[in-house]
Order: sequence, then structure tokens, then C-alpha cells
Amino acid sequence: NSFSMKLAILFLVAIIGIALISSVPLTHTFAKISKEHKAIDKAISNTASWKSICDVGISVAANKSLDRVFHKDNNRCNGITPPPQPTSCPIGDFNHTKFVRVGVTADTKVAGKEFTLIHNCGVQINLVAGDLWYTGTSNAWFAAVEKLGWTKGNTDIAVGNHDGDGSAIKNWLGFTSTWNQWNTPDGKVDVFAINANTDFKCGSTQFNKIKGWIEGSDAWYKLVIVHQPFVTGKSTHANNGQFSCYNPLFKANGVDVVAQGHNHNNQLFVIDNIFYTVGGVGTHDSSGSLYNITSPSDGQGHTAIFTNDKDNAILFLDMQIDVPTAHKIIGNFVGLNGQILNSFQN
Repeated sequence: NSFSMKLAILFLVAIIGIALISSVPLTHTFAKISKEHKAIDKAISNTASWKSICDVGISVAANKSLDRVFHKDNNRCNGITPPPQPTSCPIGDFNHTKFVRVGVTADTKVAGKEFTLIHNCGVQINLVAGDLWYTGTSNAWFAAVEKLGWTKGNTDIAVGNHDGDGSAIKNWLGFTSTWNQWNTPDGKVDVFAINANTDFKCGSTQFNKIKGWIEGSDAWYKLVIVHQPFVTGKSTHANNGQFSCYNPLFKANGVDVVAQGHNHNNQLFVIDNIFYTVGGVGTHDSSGSLYNITSPSDGQGHTAIFTNDKDNAILFLDMQIDVPTAHKIIGNFVGLNGQILNSFQN
């Protein structure tokens, strides 16, 4: 009869409705219980529509920067676009027992967001290739990075042309000169900071000191930081003129990376199995006013395999430390908006 048919139809509609509701991919991924999470739980239990759930989820996630709260499609959320999933580090976590992570910046800004990204990515060695501050004071820059856990115990810095005479950097690091050798306590990583603002030509006091340190190092990984670049594509600043002096030293003694700054852009060269990099460029300039790269050629017979003059970025280097013979380096230029601009490895 008609009543039975209506009842059957209602039952079928109810079954379909349950199936549709159960198919909504709603997931909790809460790191901890909080007032915000409880508010969302309450909304889920009391809400009359999925739109209300979406509204609450978006509001809390956006205002409190929580981990992803909902996974949903826009149709079920009535066209509401949820906030992007917060990601603490775009290249993900890594095994600290197998790798050490290095973060490289240059041409930075006091309290710039580049250092927050370095912090979020679990960087253990913080390298800055010069020009720390352009306005403000050295004390303000050091105070800002110290709040994020960077000290002379995990940081090395090359003096840039905007860093005065370098004495503030030297004193903060606890060195007796504006060029230095910095190493990890386990001896696996050595960093050599060159000050290209003073005499560093072949035969100079600085060159001889750097040469002795590099030749005497038995570290698994050897990194050099310098502000004015030995190698750069054609841009605002030319190379420092000392490539033919230093590259044979680097090549003969197993230097892995030469991290450079000065040109406010991102570049990568591979020369004699050495990674020569420019950047990652900090936030002194915004992405719209970085230095143009008009040619990837350095004018010395080398061509960059990656260039970018549009994005502020961090250069991350993950270096394997559990197996001496592995000698593996994984590099990533990562934009401050979380985009991976370039990846490379040896």
C-alpha cells in the first residue's frame, strides 16, 4: 500500500543519508587537547549542518595556527575554502641520528621570517653568509636569533660589506679574528668563514690561515662561507676575483660546499664536485626587488645549473653522519612560502 511504500522510501533515504555522512572525510589530528579542540568537538556534536563544522574548523585553525583540523572537500563545505594545512617544515623532518641539517642564509633582516623557518625545520647548524642587518643594530639582530636558539655553539657567520668592521660578529662568536674555523663537537663538520672585505688574496695572512685550517681538517664534511662570491651568474655584483686562488685549495682538500651571498638571489653551480651556492637570500629585499640574474654564466667558464631571482629562500643541507663512507649531501632551496625551488644531491 501507499503507506508501506512511503515508509520504504523514507528508510531508503535514511540509509543513503547515513552513507553520505559517513563518507565525509572528517579527521582529527590534534597534537594535544585544548580549548580550541574542545570547541570543535562541541560543534561537531551539536551542529545542524556540515557548514557549521567547516565554519568552526576554519576559524579555529586560522586564528590559532593549529595542525590540520579537517580534511574536507569544498562541495561538502558549501564552497568554503579551508585554510592551507600548516606545515612546520616544507621538506619534512629527518633522522637526527643519521643526518645533520644545516641552514644557510645571506642578506638577512632583523627578526626576518627566514630564521623562523630555519628553527621550524630543526636546523642544527645555522650559517649566515654575511650582511646580517642593514638597519637597526647588531645587538637587535643577535637578540632576535638568540630567541630562536641560535648561539655561537650552533652558528657561524661570514662578515658582509654591511656588517661594519666585523667586530660585532667576531665578538659574538668568540673568535679573535673576522675569519674563522668553526666545527661541531664530534668533529664531523668543519666550517671556514672567509672575510672578503679585507685582504684575502693568495699569500695574505688570511689566506694562509684558511689554507692551514682546511689542509689540517679531517672532518667528514667541509663547508666554506663567504659573502662576496667566488662564483656568480651575471647580476648586480661581480665575482670577488679570487676563484683561481681558492678553488684549487678547496678541490685538493675535499671542500663540499662554498656558500656565498652579496647578490640577493639564489644560484647553484657544481664545479670540481663542489657545490658553489649563492643565497638562500634573506628578507632584506622582498621577492619583488631581488637582484636580477641576466646570465647564468659566471664569466669564468662555469654556468649555474639553477638560478632564481624571484623568491626569498633558505638553503638546507642534510648531510649523512652515521656512515663515514656515505658522504651524502641532500640540498634544497626552499622559498619562505614553503615552496621547494630546487633540490640536489651529490
